[in-house]
Amino acid sequence: MQPETTFFQITTLAPVHVGCDQVYEPTAFAIDDKKSELIHFDPFRFVAALSKADREKFSRICLQGTVPSLLDIYKFMRSQVGVVLDGERVAVCPGFVEHYNKTLNLAPKDVQQNLNNFSISRTASLQMTGLPYLPGSSIKGALRTAILNLRNNGKTLPPYNAREAKKMEKDLLKFSQFETDPFRLVKVSDFMPTATVPRKIVYGVDCRKWPSKKVEEKERVYQILEVIEPGVTFLGSITVITPHAKAGIKQPVTMAEISKAVQTFFGKEKSREDRELSGLGINPSAMPPCFARIGRHSGAECCTVEGRRQIRIMQGKGKQTQDHANTIWLAADSSKPKVMHTLRPFGWVELKPLSAPEAAIMQEQHQAICADIHTEHQRLGAEKRQQDEEFLIQREAAQEKARQEAMRQAEEERAKAGQQERWDGMTQSEKDLACIRKEDMALRLASNDAKDPMPNIWPRVATASTENQKKLAAAIMERWQAEKNWTKKQCSKKQWDKVQKVKAILGLS
Repeated sequence: MQPETTFFQITTLAPVHVGCDQVYEPTAFAIDDKKSELIHFDPFRFVAALSKADREKFSRICLQGTVPSLLDIYKFMRSQVGVVLDGERVAVCPGFVEHYNKTLNLAPKDVQQNLNNFSISRTASLQMTGLPYLPGSSIKGALRTAILNLRNNGKTLPPYNAREAKKMEKDLLKFSQFETDPFRLVKVSDFMPTATVPRKIVYGVDCRKWPSKKVEEKERVYQILEVIEPGVTFLGSITVITPHAKAGIKQPVTMAEISKAVQTFFGKEKSREDRELSGLGINPSAMPPCFARIGRHSGAECCTVEGRRQIRIMQGKGKQTQDHANTIWLAADSSKPKVMHTLRPFGWVELKPLSAPEAAIMQEQHQAICADIHTEHQRLGAEKRQQDEEFLIQREAAQEKARQEAMRQAEEERAKAGQQERWDGMTQSEKDLACIRKEDMALRLASNDAKDPMPNIWPRVATASTENQKKLAAAIMERWQAEKNWTKKQCSKKQWDKVQKVKAILGLS
């Protein structure tokens, strides 16, 4: 089997979104209003970079665990933009900034529904570098549809129902099992960026091709998507292998057939779409000689075979199929665009074959950008490791402080328990003596609520036994002398009478 490899440069001509089943999590991004950028960050590094006070504040918010508290989390993260929060930045359209700010000011009852509509689908990106790329599977799917369309040549017979799409492919490509599928010998590489890739968060808005007054603007469905902007170049290759005579492949695919199929199929679909866009007041864009369409929202017609289309649509309360779609998805800067001429279709790209020297230059460009990104990742990795170490040291110190505080509180509780036990075993006279001497235990555990228990103790002095009476009187004298409330010059008349009684008990008068 002889392979024929051709390198291609793919240039985006419209916003392109290739789905990858990943989204920007709201708890891992914030919006920089001033620069109209989404900042995608590492939550762990974000928390590690916070000051102690801010970290405690953020922890209290997170511990609330309610849906409305999510808004407080977003507001806190936004307050850290330009302070400690930084990361990967992606441009956002003006309508998204407004949408984000409105979401942060929702009433608690409206939070759940609106957050569910705030999912941002990411375009496919390389795991190691984070750069968006065009998966070979997405491009190969577009080529396969074009070949099927060319071989069908607009035929409607024999008919195939909606469940017989695979049978139609086998009949058109003339194979019965995977081993004899001619597309098994068409190898499409992933297409890699040759420079940094401008991206943007935009709205995909589902618009009726033929506007109707019955359909209000508020009923439009929208999605929030990350797209690759027009003008970005990618490098990759398409290899077509010529099969052996005994391989069982009845009608192999050739590079010439691919070229013809792409130009015929997508050229006709572009003309159709141009007419539809013109009807909506949108000026169609001119295309280079060879172009195709890839990614999400490429249009139902561009993903199906002419003459065999069975596009499902909603009709009343049920569903039916027809040979065209009633709506078209367009990229917009708002979920409810007020003018149509600013909207753009999705997915159009140029396919330009390259000579060997041209392909070598683009490969060098791709390797250079990957090397730069690798160096930056190493720098960020070292920075992250340092932050992680500092965070762990701070966390261990905080944990040790918490342990010491817990031990102190436990010791204090044990001491209080011992004091209570001792207090409960004391006689009334012993308790009174402790109160007169202002012992901490007595002042804390005395049953009366007065700051000074002396007024309640004084009447019990007269009724105490002789021995206890003298002990109480001696303690009272010591206290009053310390408080300078003992001599006649220092006392009121009432207090002096009490002093005289104390002296009498002690035999000092």
